[in-house]
Amino acid sequence: DQATAKDLQSLTDNCKPFAVEQLKQIVKKELGDTVDNLFLSFDEEPLAAASLAQVHEAKLKNGKEVVVKVLRPNIERDVKRNLRALKAAARLTKYLYKESDRLKPIEVVKDYESTILRELDLRLEASNSNLTRKNFIDSKELYIPEVFWDLTTSKVMVSEKIDGIPCTDIKQIESFGIDKKKLAENGVMIFLNQVFRDNFFHADMHPGNIFINAKNPSSPSYVAVDYAIVGTLSEEEQFQIGRMLVAVIARNFKEVAKILIEAQWVDASTRQNELENTIRAACEPIFEQPLDKINFGEMLLFIFDSARRFNLSMQPSLM
Repeated sequence: DQATAKDLQSLTDNCKPFAVEQLKQIVKKELGDTVDNLFLSFDEEPLAAASLAQVHEAKLKNGKEVVVKVLRPNIERDVKRNLRALKAAARLTKYLYKESDRLKPIEVVKDYESTILRELDLRLEASNSNLTRKNFIDSKELYIPEVFWDLTTSKVMVSEKIDGIPCTDIKQIESFGIDKKKLAENGVMIFLNQVFRDNFFHADMHPGNIFINAKNPSSPSYVAVDYAIVGTLSEEEQFQIGRMLVAVIARNFKEVAKILIEAQWVDASTRQNELENTIRAACEPIFEQPLDKINFGEMLLFIFDSARRFNLSMQPSLM
């Protein structure tokens, strides 16, 4: 529910920090020198502390302001322990609930395992950031901070410090006179470009990773950080999702049903007109509501439940 989601949001950047002395030892071991020698200044108070890593502000010898991200001590051991628990829960779910096959819990956990283990190598995050920075180098909608490769290893990453308004701070966004309609449109364009133009997208877009640049309120842009989790789609998935988006926006539920059958997300024996009517009944009321009244989680569950008799299943890559 919403209360639980709000509690869990603190894990994005407000976890209990680990000792700064431990962090300094990790930096020295990884970068071969002390924090005092590497940086002109270093703020011992964490800027943010998330579940996997901790971030501190610092200044390079040349005066450039940066952030230093360091993985938590023993985090690999803790993650692998949690993965064992998730795998056990997935097997139990598959055993106890016949319909769990529609959600593919074991496959989803395996997909998550490969994702979370990649998060434990900050060089991969640095590489992902660098590629996205190149993809949006001339963009007016999105800015990606620069990575300093000579100060980056598997456990430490140093990148350009950015200024921005947290994307959930609506009061501050309004106080700067930012055009929220334009901001929303730019967000959609960023999504479409990442998924369909680049086929390389930020797959961890929680509020702790997205900021608003308020320098030009009439044409606001975003700043995205933490590219540890990224996604790509097969050409077929891109094509099907693109068709699906166009069909849903046009309220062409016949086309939506056709796509679901062609993509084999439902039983091959499904009658198109029956699936079309089910999707229409689930989706049509939603279009009549303002955006702030729509609970997208409940909507997806309702659609999923409505299509139960067609054995609608979700693909792990899309989950």
